[in-house]
Amino acid sequence: MKIFSKQLLMASTDAGGIPKGTVIFESATAGMYSVDLSEDGLYEIIAVGGGGGAGLMAIGGQQYTIAVAASGGSGAVVHGIFKVNAGTQSVIVGALGTSATMAAAGVAASTAGGSTSVGLLCSVNGGGRGLAGFGNPVTQEGGAGGTVASYDSSALTSSIKISSGTAGTYNRWWTGNKDGTVSVSTVASPYPPYGAGSGGSATTRYYRNTVAGFSHSYGSAGYVKIIYQGKS
Repeated sequence: MKIFSKQLLMASTDAGGIPKGTVIFESATAGMYSVDLSEDGLYEIIAVGGGGGAGLMAIGGQQYTIAVAASGGSGAVVHGIFKVNAGTQSVIVGALGTSATMAAAGVAASTAGGSTSVGLLCSVNGGGRGLAGFGNPVTQEGGAGGTVASYDSSALTSSIKISSGTAGTYNRWWTGNKDGTVSVSTVASPYPPYGAGSGGSATTRYYRNTVAGFSHSYGSAGYVKIIYQGKS
């Protein structure tokens, strides 16, 4: 756990208060943090969930070739001004979901983006995982957009943006006797560049050259920023 105490804040005023506009905490690195809010007052909080991982599948054979690329969804965001009492807030920055590939029957083991939260003030979910796989039927599904899990409406004095993330997409190649490539782009979040869903490409090879080819276009982890905005 990483500790951010008042000793790490920007210089205080002569009266001992925090200057308005001081950034108390900011991180786009996934993990758990403990943040000391040393003053009662208004805090601008931005919380973005992590982007979902992409799923990529390609398989070839004498009868067919097939490839699927499915992007992860982007994370949700809460951006608002909250009235907060002094104290320590537990902060979680959601991780970027894992992208995964599959060159045989089955489903690529991608994962969803991690949730982001600031104490009990707000919590947002990461984007869903893109699903790609070979079976009966073929799996092809873009990741769901992350949702806003909760926010403390009694503490929220004004909202700047409260939004679900954007769902991912998929693309498929399926033919009898040709090589083929499909791709999907990264999926932007409502608060770019943070919380973007991953994309990538999959190339399937026909018959004698059955080695699949994959490339990733990675999205991004979640994000939290806390800014002191004065007493009222």
